[in-house]
Amino acid sequence: PMVAVQDWPALRRNAVDGWQRELFEGAAFDARAATLLQTPAVLEDAGRRNGNWLVLPHGRAVAGRLPSGWVMVQPGQAWDLLRSGGSAPEGPVATEHKGLAGCKH
Repeated sequence: PMVAVQDWPALRRNAVDGWQRELFEGAAFDARAATLLQTPAVLEDAGRRNGNWLVLPHGRAVAGRLPSGWVMVQPGQAWDLLRSGGSAPEGPVATEHKGLAGCKH
């Protein structure tokens, strides 16, 4: 599932009306949804495991400002896309490299 990473405790104290308030107030009515509101502390662990994705406002992925393990995949005009781990995940095996069940060649 997609998680929303913010400093939720600080936002609960200081947020004005906006999308963040909508999320944390809604989470009060849905305990399962509330688990998807995470703090930046989760980024360190997520960066050590391959296969995680991170979308940030453009320019936030500045060296030294992100926990280790995140690699820029695609910088954009408004958003940047990063992935965890140092290498790209392996893609599916191409059809021409798959064998058919029961074939001997």
